[in-house]
Amino acid sequence: MPHSSHKAYNLLRLTTDLFLLAICFAFSIFLAERHIGMIPRFLDISGNKLIFLFLQITSWILVSGITRLYEELYFRAFQYELLALLKTTLAQALVAVLFLFMVKEQVLSRYFAGAYILLLLGLMIVGKIVFRGYLTLLRKKGRNLRSVIIAGAGDTGKHLAQFIRALHHLGYRIVGFVDDADQVDPDLQPRFRIGEMEKILTENPIDMVVVAAADLDDPDVFRVLTLCERFPVDLRMIPNFYHFLGTRYEIFNFGPFPFISLRSIPLDQWFWRFYKRGFDLLLSLFLFVLVFSWLWPVMAVLIKLSSAGPVFFKQERWGAKNRRIHCYKFRSMHHGTGDIDRNGDYQQATRNDPRVTRIGRFLRRTNLDELPQFINVIRGDMSVVGPRPHPTPLNLESIDQVQNYLFRHMIKPGITGWAQVNGFRGETREPGLMKKRVEHDIWYIENWSFLLDMKILWLTVKNMIQGDEQAY
Repeated sequence: MPHSSHKAYNLLRLTTDLFLLAICFAFSIFLAERHIGMIPRFLDISGNKLIFLFLQITSWILVSGITRLYEELYFRAFQYELLALLKTTLAQALVAVLFLFMVKEQVLSRYFAGAYILLLLGLMIVGKIVFRGYLTLLRKKGRNLRSVIIAGAGDTGKHLAQFIRALHHLGYRIVGFVDDADQVDPDLQPRFRIGEMEKILTENPIDMVVVAAADLDDPDVFRVLTLCERFPVDLRMIPNFYHFLGTRYEIFNFGPFPFISLRSIPLDQWFWRFYKRGFDLLLSLFLFVLVFSWLWPVMAVLIKLSSAGPVFFKQERWGAKNRRIHCYKFRSMHHGTGDIDRNGDYQQATRNDPRVTRIGRFLRRTNLDELPQFINVIRGDMSVVGPRPHPTPLNLESIDQVQNYLFRHMIKPGITGWAQVNGFRGETREPGLMKKRVEHDIWYIENWSFLLDMKILWLTVKNMIQGDEQAY
């Protein structure tokens, strides 16, 4: 499909959604008027209602650009479009709340706002499903497909072809592969020489050329790039280091140089760090005043009665940027027991570990032994939510065993984390368990949001109440 047709499809999607928005708005006015006993006048929108509708349409257009709601459907699955839709609808709700706060009108009530947002979200979701179904039907009939040439018949080109063929509903059709190598995988057919490429682009309506060569310094790659610039095709490249890219990455210009950030970290933005730090301090101060002021003395007495030794336990761990911090906990083991075994290896706590005291088992099972780490949060060493900090010996053991292990130290460690609420806590004798923990930590770092932190806190409290089998 020509590039202009893709733009027309995106414009059609936007226009259709704005029409649905106006229908939801008018019907919500109708329902609100009936709710307060007025005689409904469908499509009678004037005065403040007309201003309100204009603001909703304007905010939808602006926010949908930020959320990339109308990004080409070829490049993402439905769940990403649904997430963008939810964000855009949330912005509609915020605009509605602000407008209703400033304008006092009987019809424009909370009832109207609730009906409008629910109708809008429901109708939009149905519309997206119907539109996707329509496109899938067209693609099964061989229509609405993008013709693709893959330049490079090596491993990268092969993996790309397998991906496209497995997800045929995305709407791509592979015309062929371009490669001058003497031996090429027989599955990558039809195969053309670079010298034939000009003829192919001239005689066929090719939408996209993807350069999937392993060596981007190869002169053949530059031949392909130079040739494609003479034709109206969408030219894209897969970097030969794409295996190192995270789930989120960024491309930006540094003067004349294009920079690729292999992993995008939301908390690299100062305002998100400020926001997260503010929440950490508010929650910590709240707990110190209303909970810890009476709970900690009770726990201190129980620890002292259970065994001899100090109430608190301090241990060196690694924080953000591998900086050493001293992490505080309530002592849960007999005083004098060490972390290093006879062989000089770090000794993790195990199930029925004889080093753990009777009250210590309860503290560890309920995660109450971690509460003194709110001192670390106040000091700025830790956050309430983040990757759990590991003791220095465990870090040294894991660096060479688990890929990307130190990436988890890009942000402050937390009292609780995404890995912990998903069951990856406690002993990690098997390298696979530590690998899973690190994968969850990296996912959290790349996908951080305030709502995600709230979800983790809720799951943490839930696990504390129910008990965690991995807590020992």
